[in-house]
Amino acid sequence: MKKKIYSYVKEHPSCSLIDIEADLDLHGTEVMRMLRELRKDAYIRIEVYPVKPNQQTSHFYTATGKPFVDSQAEN
Repeated sequence: MKKKIYSYVKEHPSCSLIDIEADLDLHGTEVMRMLRELRKDAYIRIEVYPVKPNQQTSHFYTATGKPFVDSQAEN
């Protein structure tokens, strides 16, 4: 799932958690956990902007450009 989320973020710069959940049909808690891991491993970064009217979130995700390596695939 981590690679799927990373690929989505890479293809959709400045996407939100809401975008990822809806487009990939995934549960929010699991997506948040994967985003946290991807950030910790420097695959993505978070951009925080002030919330505008009719906007549901202020957090957006963008890939850093670091090539993704699936550590589980190596085991």
